[in-house]
Amino acid sequence: MPDRNYTILKGKNGLYRRIEFGETSVANGDTITLGGFHVTTALTSVKAISKVDGSTVTVAGVGATNVAQFTVGGETPCYYMVYGVKA
Repeated sequence: MPDRNYTILKGKNGLYRRIEFGETSVANGDTITLGGFHVTTALTSVKAISKVDGSTVTVAGVGATNVAQFTVGGETPCYYMVYGVKA
């Protein structure tokens, strides 16, 4: 997987928020662990789109851990954007 691009923002009360953009290839049910995010208070929002046809890719796991699970119909290259609390 290629290096991920990210931006870190300092929020209120010293909390650091992180925005990460990247691309990956996933199959149905594949998960990606986003190590730059805190394990328990992590993903506020995850969005993904298919590089093939631009359709939205369903992503589960928002808010629970730093793991995003993708729901696609077969091997699909996609772009993703993640927002959450930095580790």
